Amino acid sequence: AWVSVVFTTTCLICTLPWLLKPSAWSGAKRELITGLIIGTAFTMYTISLVLTDVVHAILLFYLTPVWSTLGGWMLNRWRLTVNRILAIFLGIIGISLILGAADGLPIPRNAGDWIALASGMLWSWGTMRSYDRPSAGIALPVFGFAAGGLISSLALLLIAASFSLPLSASAGLWSGLPWIVLAALVVFVPPNFMVLWASQRIDPGRVGILLMTEVLVGAFSAAFYSGETFTWFDGLGTALIVSSSLVEVLGRR
Repeated sequence: AWVSVVFTTTCLICTLPWLLKPSAWSGAKRELITGLIIGTAFTMYTISLVLTDVVHAILLFYLTPVWSTLGGWMLNRWRLTVNRILAIFLGIIGISLILGAADGLPIPRNAGDWIALASGMLWSWGTMRSYDRPSAGIALPVFGFAAGGLISSLALLLIAASFSLPLSASAGLWSGLPWIVLAALVVFVPPNFMVLWASQRIDPGRVGILLMTEVLVGAFSAAFYSGETFTWFDGLGTALIVSSSLVEVLGRR
């Protein structure tokens, strides 16, 4: 939770040079509300990874294309295509194979599972809002996301501290702070600028499908850097995730 605070604070500070002009705050109320939704989704997903097993957390969060597609179809009358349904199916099966979900469907079993499921739903809601009414610039949406993530992270830490939960412990934070900030500048801030820019121009269902490649890259990097075994299940899952992205992108009309 403390890492989440540092990451979102760093991201928030990085947006400030683009927000010095009063005109940059046009539509701030809506962007801040959307940012609070998406930022809270990020915080909840991060926390779910330590409250349940990683397999269930990732699978439940990456049901986001389902919620986005259904939400857009029911609320905004977006067209529901065969390609989209096929892409969602291929992507979820691929993730299941890579993560070794051999125990069946990722049905919520504990608090961490429910938090992961809720985080995916919130992410879908936030990206639907972004796509429905895009901002003129990208700095304000990223600021809103970072502010939302910071607020929800601090709220979570306050709750954890009031119950003396290990989640609020800050041991090692100050000694590792420079490295955490460096990590934020490299692996957190740039991707969020790109994802939030794209989410205003690509429908939320497609955003969720393309973000499934996070699992693919994770499997490859774990095998390369940590020496973890890359099985034929991983290879098949990788192929299915790539196929889901290709089906979604090439099937666009």
